[in-house]
Amino acid sequence: MNSSQIPKTLKLFQDIGFPNVERRALETLNDHYIAANRRLVMVISHTTTHDFLLGLLLFGQSSIPITMFTNFKSPILKQFAKQLGMLTHQQGMSNTQSIIEHLQHKKQFGLLIALGRTRKNEALHSGYFYIAQKLQCPIIVLGFDYFLKCGIVSAKSWQPSLDEKYENFQNHQEKEMLQTIQSICPLKLDFQVGFSAAKYPYADLQNKEITAPSMVLLYAHLAKEQCMTNPKMLLWIVLIVVIIFLILILLCSK
Repeated sequence: MNSSQIPKTLKLFQDIGFPNVERRALETLNDHYIAANRRLVMVISHTTTHDFLLGLLLFGQSSIPITMFTNFKSPILKQFAKQLGMLTHQQGMSNTQSIIEHLQHKKQFGLLIALGRTRKNEALHSGYFYIAQKLQCPIIVLGFDYFLKCGIVSAKSWQPSLDEKYENFQNHQEKEMLQTIQSICPLKLDFQVGFSAAKYPYADLQNKEITAPSMVLLYAHLAKEQCMTNPKMLLWIVLIVVIIFLILILLCSK
């Protein structure tokens, strides 16, 4: 993300309800990518589809070629993911190995990956470690803070050596990574692995209202951005918005 792209990105996030995204966070993200020789694993705070859409909007403004892995159950969302160039689950192959095989020969990539699935009390996954180790690229932590309405990017990066055991990494570097995760307030507090509301450093979250942009607003901005570069994607986004709208009507009519 160069200096000319940053003002537009800041304006976009202001429009969708994240007015406190700072220029320095975007610069730090770009610095990490350049320092990593343009091969970077990004562990993202992820508890809802909102994070997925916010990530698409953020990196849609950037020159970082993003790779995401999805395991959507809906055939429509699966096709939508493929249209965006995302990786999807393959029968007979572990998700970690699938990602490694897809990225190992790429000269440039930014892999977005979560520490766990978006389920309550989900266990921490170690796949990010084995991906970074095999590809020999550094790891950073980032996410969208729904209380502060900003974006957070770790100042530090971590890179496992080829012969390092996960247990050793887990006892040292991973603890530092989780400290950054702890500083990012997710939309669903109990769904972010490594996050505790009691340890959030910026506020007592008890009885605090934590809100997110409407899904329709996010899809509308995504459609606008995608239409400029890939008009076919507009049809998929409109289809998904219509489906969400119909589901809301059905729920309200019950």
